[in-house]
Amino acid sequence: MDPVYIHVISLLLSWVFLSAAWHKLRRPDHFKVALDDYRLLPFPARTFHALIVGLAEAAIGVGMLIEQIRATAAAAGMVMLIAYALAIGVNLLRGRSDVDCGCAGPASHQPISWHLVARNILLATMAAATLVTAPERALGWIDWMTIAFAGLLAVMIYRGSGVLLENQLKLNAIRRGI
Repeated sequence: MDPVYIHVISLLLSWVFLSAAWHKLRRPDHFKVALDDYRLLPFPARTFHALIVGLAEAAIGVGMLIEQIRATAAAAGMVMLIAYALAIGVNLLRGRSDVDCGCAGPASHQPISWHLVARNILLATMAAATLVTAPERALGWIDWMTIAFAGLLAVMIYRGSGVLLENQLKLNAIRRGI
């Protein structure tokens, strides 16, 4: 895989993890409630647990930007994304679709759905793609411009699809209420 692709994927994953960490670290009490709502931990979640998850996401987000530790960050990100997908999937199979995913912060209640499971599996697959050994080649200015603009575009597409999904869920809730 060309190193440009690896850099673009790394930028996207960095943004995903850093923005998720921001929500969790800014309001750990809100994420603690979301953790408890999943009903998967054998004990009540504490603010400490929410902080640990937020700090882990922040470390992964920063690690995706540093080439020397990118592989470790990508592997940790894959584990975290798969754990999230499993937690969401277990709750959906239990019939508990009203659980807030906890991924968008306190300003946005986003119920879990199979879309989120698919999203997390796709992101984990993208993290795995960064583990592929890239052929050695020097990156020129056009490569760095491509990385910057493609990374920005990837973030915009990711965020835009998230907003569309959120709006669709809200519209479905309104339709059910009528």
